[in-house]
Amino acid sequence: MKHMIVASTAWRWVGSVVHQGQRVLDLQERMKMPRDLEQLSKWGEHFRKNPDMSHIEDHYFITSVSKSVEWLAELHKLDLIDSTVTEPFLNEAGQSAVARNIREHYHKYVNGQGWQRDLNIIKTEIDDLTVQIDATSVAIDQQGIRLIGGRISVQALIIEAQKLLPALYECKEAAMNSKLK
Repeated sequence: MKHMIVASTAWRWVGSVVHQGQRVLDLQERMKMPRDLEQLSKWGEHFRKNPDMSHIEDHYFITSVSKSVEWLAELHKLDLIDSTVTEPFLNEAGQSAVARNIREHYHKYVNGQGWQRDLNIIKTEIDDLTVQIDATSVAIDQQGIRLIGGRISVQALIIEAQKLLPALYECKEAAMNSKLK
């Protein structure tokens, strides 16, 4: 039973990376500033009256990535999947747990606390520029790649999650079938 639960949960969380990542990118597209003056006025009015939800959607995305990493680790503990299969996703996920933790407890960081303060602000290269960016910010490069905290590429993680899902489906099915025998 445990194998089936772990395999199914890992599969769902990795699937949520694709789902939530697409929500983030859809919102990014809707938030692009229009060039037409009349549309620009409507766009500006909308964002003056309505909260920008991109930060919230980014947080849900990072949570999906973080939970995926946790459940993939559980799969590995049970030796249900080869590490070479999950490695590209896990490498791309990189510092998702750090970014999630800092965002989750940012009120502490604002007040000079927080136990990962040294990891909050990083220096990175974006479009041939060296920038400093904190874990709660987002950078979008000239190609439209969304980098949460300057370190987590939404597009790259969606791609890696899509590649991983078939293997996780097989893992889930194998765990389910072994339970039925």
